[in-house]
Amino acid sequence: MRRRLLILLGLVLAGAVYLRFFRYAYVGYYGDDAYYIIGARSLLQGSFSFLNRPEAPSILQYWPGYPLLLAPWIALFPGSLHALQWSSLFFTLGSLLLLA
Repeated sequence: MRRRLLILLGLVLAGAVYLRFFRYAYVGYYGDDAYYIIGARSLLQGSFSFLNRPEAPSILQYWPGYPLLLAPWIALFPGSLHALQWSSLFFTLGSLLLLA
């Protein structure tokens, strides 16, 4: 029981810290964000390529795992970058829960 309480307290604390700095870690703050979003949008169209380049070359330097997780959020909330921020929060807290 004590272990579960500590895990729950850790998740609440991690979530509070993430929410405290939520506006500072906006989508696009880090350089790879755009590539993951482009990758997710291209996965929704049936490929894993750069949609913003004329030849649409394949994305080779990034794995498709994280874009695959983002793709449903982009499909459900097209054009909403806040949905992607919230999904990252859920993924982070979910990974901490799995780690515990």
